Amino acid sequence: MDCGSAAFFLKGNPRYELLVFDLKLGSPRVLKLIPLARSLSHRKHLPIMVLKETEGGAAEELARNLGPDDMLSRKDLGGVARSVARLLRSARNEAVALD
Repeated sequence: MDCGSAAFFLKGNPRYELLVFDLKLGSPRVLKLIPLARSLSHRKHLPIMVLKETEGGAAEELARNLGPDDMLSRKDLGGVARSVARLLRSARNEAVALD
């Protein structure tokens, strides 16, 4: 999905439990979606994961400064799976606490 469509869906009402952004897919534009998601009241507490290609680099540093909940190498499939499970558990526990 292009960034314009992603922004449209973020602003809308579809229910999401986790946002995953891939730095390989147009880093500068993708990174604008993290602050957008954090600025929307209905997305503010949604966990955000960023997938990266390699260690380091300007895009990774910028992404880290935007405050995703986790950042992992897309090659670390086990780590990605564990992180998804952890973030979803955490989000569900937070939702229960807010109710």
